[in-house]
Amino acid sequence: MKEDALPTRPRFLVTACAGALALFTVSATVTWKQLSSLGTTVAAAEPKETVTPARAEDLSALTAGRSPPSSMMTAATQAEAVSGFAALDAVPAAVPEAIIPLAVPEVPPVVLAEAPPSPQAAPTPPPAEELATPARALLRICADSPTGNYTFAAREIAARLAVPGEVEVLATAGSSENLRRLAAGDCELSFSQADALALRTAEHPEEMAGLDALKRVYGEFVHLLCPIVSGWMTAGALDGRTRLILGGEGSGTAETWRAFTQAVPGLRAVHRVNDPGNLVAMNRVKDSRDTCMLWISGLNSGDMQGANRMSANTPNRRRTMRLVTASKPELRGLRLADGQPIYRFEGIDARSGAYENLLDPRPGPLRNGKRGIQPGSVTVPVVDAVLVVRRDLLARLLGRGSEIVAAVEEAGPAIWARVSPRR
Repeated sequence: MKEDALPTRPRFLVTACAGALALFTVSATVTWKQLSSLGTTVAAAEPKETVTPARAEDLSALTAGRSPPSSMMTAATQAEAVSGFAALDAVPAAVPEAIIPLAVPEVPPVVLAEAPPSPQAAPTPPPAEELATPARALLRICADSPTGNYTFAAREIAARLAVPGEVEVLATAGSSENLRRLAAGDCELSFSQADALALRTAEHPEEMAGLDALKRVYGEFVHLLCPIVSGWMTAGALDGRTRLILGGEGSGTAETWRAFTQAVPGLRAVHRVNDPGNLVAMNRVKDSRDTCMLWISGLNSGDMQGANRMSANTPNRRRTMRLVTASKPELRGLRLADGQPIYRFEGIDARSGAYENLLDPRPGPLRNGKRGIQPGSVTVPVVDAVLVVRRDLLARLLGRGSEIVAAVEEAGPAIWARVSPRR
């Protein structure tokens, strides 16, 4: 049907409906733009749609209140108009000018229940009062063999320090190794003979500059044991025919003999034997004609008591070994760095050392017209066993020096009973 054929009233109704539809479309468009400017998720999610020129022209005509140029609205235009009605139904009547965010209540922090520590968990920090106290460092003492006198003395001292278990006793080869390791920082304290300390201080002054002799612990006697059949009665009589058992290289005994050879160059002709000083070595002296042994220990120590018994353990009870005097003036002239003598010299006789089978007899006083026989005596050097300390240890651990000295004093009776037991 042609447009002119419609009656006037139906034509008016069509025009009115088209205008109303255009008005609704404009309102929907404005509302849509407002929602888009507020950043709603509808605007963000809505895909943009391209408006063709024909659709734009139809919409413009509807907005102006007139019929679109085309005889009928396109399907796309009609769909757009319908969506505009739906948008109007979804939008509230009044749009606020600004959006005020709601106040979010503060959520309290979540506190987890404290779980029991696992074996791999970090240790619990100490209380504040413990943090204020400086940590007590581990004290390591360089000693000697596990059965030696230095090890025994070190353990006695360690047992008397304030904190049990803070002291570690290290097994070593003796004085020279102790001093070397002390200077290198491998231990904080070490035992050494005074002559070994003097030798190393003279030969390595820079290395030894940070070490000090802290405390004299006990005196050790220089026992020079030779076979009676050799005929040697003094240390000066030893010569190139003599074989001398000294213990391991670097031991205190070996260092003592090195000091002897520096004072008496003629003793350098003696053949050194670096075998351990033990029962096997004593037996070699007993059965030989040319082998002696240097043994440094406390007076009447267990080892020397064993040598005393071995000497007279023969079918006819005749002695086989003797102690040899070592008191040459050259030995008396050896000095420490402070000018003090390295050795002091003391006599050993039957009353002091109970070495009746190691001492040459001498005629006793005349009684009832007869002169009896009694053990003689020998004079030997005595060298101090000293406890040497790193100087920086005393500076770092204030008060520990006095504590260590007190422990040595308290341990003294137990140490002396071991190294120089009474008969």
